[in-house]
Amino acid sequence: MATPLKPLPAVVVRWRRRAHWLRGFDAVAAWLVVWAGLMAVGHQADGAAVGVLAAVLVALAAAVPAVRRRWRPVTGVTALVMSWRFRPGERAWRVTPDGGDPVLVTGCRGWRVVLVSAARDPIEGVALRRTHALLVRADGS
Repeated sequence: MATPLKPLPAVVVRWRRRAHWLRGFDAVAAWLVVWAGLMAVGHQADGAAVGVLAAVLVALAAAVPAVRRRWRPVTGVTALVMSWRFRPGERAWRVTPDGGDPVLVTGCRGWRVVLVSAARDPIEGVALRRTHALLVRADGS
């Protein structure tokens, strides 16, 4: 008989839901930036028509994976603030859209953090920008 899988900790589930909201705020920020840029270029343009055009442009940009991965003003700042307090040797959960991965923080320097995952090769660490790694404490605090 196989052992049942452990459910994700409540803090990971909570931050996974929040991450979806944060990505929505990223989309709103993109729309505001595009709308403001279009309004600055077309001084006499109708605000509603420019708003619809901005929404279409943001939707087209969201279809490009490289743009979608890099444009994260709200999510990136949140991840940066949350990961800044981690030190090497601490256990954490890396929140992903699929759930979460238990990781060990093995290095922190400036804008980068090095993580080792037990699920993957535990010998090699992965260096990520702090803005791309939404980390929560393993103990839930």
